[in-house]
Amino acid sequence: DLGGRGRPHSREQRKMIIDLIDKAVESGARLKKAAATMGLSARTIIRWRHQSGGQDQRKGPSTAPSNKLSEQERQKIIDISNSAPFRDLSPKQIVPKLADQGSGVCVAEFHRAQRGRRDKS
Repeated sequence: DLGGRGRPHSREQRKMIIDLIDKAVESGARLKKAAATMGLSARTIIRWRHQSGGQDQRKGPSTAPSNKLSEQERQKIIDISNSAPFRDLSPKQIVPKLADQGSGVCVAEFHRAQRGRRDKS
């Protein structure tokens, strides 16, 4: 199954899929059934045939999410997580301790900072 709503396909994958579907249609299959066998809609195949070069035209988001942590915020959270009193604690344990001290850091910020750190390593 090569389908899935919004799933990107490389130019080579699209060419291979179109070739396979064209062979099936030449052998007597209906476009809709051949496309469904691949997990795609007939409309997707038609659109791919008319796109320039078969390349995916999506560019992704043009702006960063509004809740994205700044580099300073992310580094502050990582420094807190790695400090001696919090080193062996999870974010769910660190945040209440920081709240008692009057810090305004939330669990979601810790998770976003850690996710960004894993992606960069």
